Amino acid sequence: MKRRIFIVIISLLVLFNLGCKKSEVNEGYDIRGAWELIFTAIDPYTKEEYTLTRQITFTGTKSTGQVDGIGSYTVTGNQIIFTFILDDVISTYTGSFSNGNQMAGTLTFIYPDGNNQTVTGTWTASR
Repeated sequence: MKRRIFIVIISLLVLFNLGCKKSEVNEGYDIRGAWELIFTAIDPYTKEEYTLTRQITFTGTKSTGQVDGIGSYTVTGNQIIFTFILDDVISTYTGSFSNGNQMAGTLTFIYPDGNNQTVTGTWTASR
């Protein structure tokens, strides 16, 4: 009898959890528009840390779209991932919104130097 009650309780918890699954659609943060992106990484050739600032613009919907016309982005909840290729370097940024005007995370650059050197770093963006 105790085992049946235990199984019923577990089954109800599993069903309740499935029914409460968050939507995959971004209904909160709107990434569209111009942002100032600051990133810090280690140069793969000199092994020195560097920081660069650039302006980027996201166009599309709140959930998916283009980055400066050379890449793409996806927003799910407060999570963001965007990728673009510039000068044959594949740049992937993953992170999250801290509020509607700030986000931050980690980055990966893959350099096409024959060795596919990978560089990691951090980034912030604000508007």
